[in-house]
Amino acid sequence: MKPGIDWAAVGKVGIPGVIALAFTYSTIMGFDKFDTRLAAMERQHAQAAAAADAAKELAGRALMTNERVLWVLQIMCSNDAKTNDARERCLRDMPR
Repeated sequence: MKPGIDWAAVGKVGIPGVIALAFTYSTIMGFDKFDTRLAAMERQHAQAAAAADAAKELAGRALMTNERVLWVLQIMCSNDAKTNDARERCLRDMPR
């Protein structure tokens, strides 16, 4: 038997029924694609969140390192200063 249109079924449900069934079938078949795309988007979101957390941690480490370097430079400046005013200037000019 060749696949084709079952005219008896079309006669029972009518043209609007056939259209509704075809639309329902195509919508249901599209859920697999939707689920696949949604899962891919969720994976991408998780990867982006992990990358953002890593970048935030790296920025925090860089800030701590810069503060340590500034502290060392201020100590060096105060050690090299010849007067008390020069020493105070080394420690007063803190960008914090």
